[in-house]
Amino acid sequence: MAQDVFFKCYEKMDTFRNESAYKTWILKITVNRCKDVLKSWANKNVLFTDLD
Repeated sequence: MAQDVFFKCYEKMDTFRNESAYKTWILKITVNRCKDVLKSWANKNVLFTDLD
């Protein structure tokens, strides 16, 4: 996850608007990326059971 966030920040460095600190910007990217991974994991691991 850390490597993924690092590359994402590197790619998007030109979109940083200096309205906040780099730390805040990186933390927000990290939180959003973790949420994305958790959402995708939940969708991939749906278990169907037969209740008959």
